[in-house]
Amino acid sequence: MLQCVAVCCSVLQCIAVCCSVLQCMVVCCSVLQCIAVCCSVLQYVAVYYSVLQCVAMYRSVLQCVAVYGSVLQCVAMYRSLLQCVAVCCSVLQ
Repeated sequence: MLQCVAVCCSVLQCIAVCCSVLQCMVVCCSVLQCIAVCCSVLQYVAVYYSVLQCVAMYRSVLQCVAVYGSVLQCVAMYRSLLQCVAVCCSVLQ
């Protein structure tokens, strides 16, 4: 009878150890899931940051184009002014 009780106790101890191992595995799995979620969030943040950088570069390019257009307008106005001066000088001669 005592041997039977000892065997039952050892079986119950094994079951308790297995349950604690399973609980540790559940905790580890939930931690890994949290890490996976954090990694996917960080990936989205990285993509969003890359998009923002592309938008900033595009805006810089547009600003450069606008400045270049303004410079071209100034050059055209200067050429028109020089043409007017040339016409005036030829009329005066």
